[in-house]
Amino acid sequence: MTLKIQTEKGNFTAYLALPEGPAKGLIIVTQEIYGVNKEVRRVTDWLARAGYAAAAPDLLWRVAPNLDFEYADRDNARKAIGQLQSDQIVSDIAQTAQALRAHIPQGENLPLAIVALGWGGLYSYQAASLATAAAIVSYYPGNLPNGIDTASSIGIPQQIHLAYHDERTKPEFRRSLREALAGLDDAEVIVYPDADHGFANRDRTEFHTESAELADNRTLEFLARSFKYSLA
Repeated sequence: MTLKIQTEKGNFTAYLALPEGPAKGLIIVTQEIYGVNKEVRRVTDWLARAGYAAAAPDLLWRVAPNLDFEYADRDNARKAIGQLQSDQIVSDIAQTAQALRAHIPQGENLPLAIVALGWGGLYSYQAASLATAAAIVSYYPGNLPNGIDTASSIGIPQQIHLAYHDERTKPEFRRSLREALAGLDDAEVIVYPDADHGFANRDRTEFHTESAELADNRTLEFLARSFKYSLA
């Protein structure tokens, strides 16, 4: 399904997946640099099967709608994201949250979370307040080292899945992040010792079954816990 988002700066779409029954919450899924590809759609569908109304916005639409890069084409994917401004990406995430709330019956009364994949990580943190997010989950956010202060001041539950062998999130970053989040309520930094960047992505060579299953189960538990608290 497709969710249409209309803004003053132009119109774009999000891949939309709905649960069979009433939604128990709303989720925005933010993509890696490669577009809203098969893996992003799989994650969105998985969250819908878990009972959430989930939408994955096309954050590359300003370059060209529906861009979908192969993982081997990282150079061109990076050129595409290099044409975007941070405030544009943040605005698109927040606009998607607004559109999803309007699309779902009683959506304004449901909690919303952001599940960020790779490149979507930092921008999801920056958009959380504008989107009125109740929680955020981030998988291997390679750009988050530039946003530790944002993570420590976000003020909502957060869960961050990192890979031990990921050169984008080196040990010194992991230490600094844990120190910044120490003492915050419901802030988790989980490192997977046998994993590398992209370990939860079924279509990447780095996919690591055991780590991915652990991360996904922890994500569902975290979302259920966070939404329960937000509705209390």
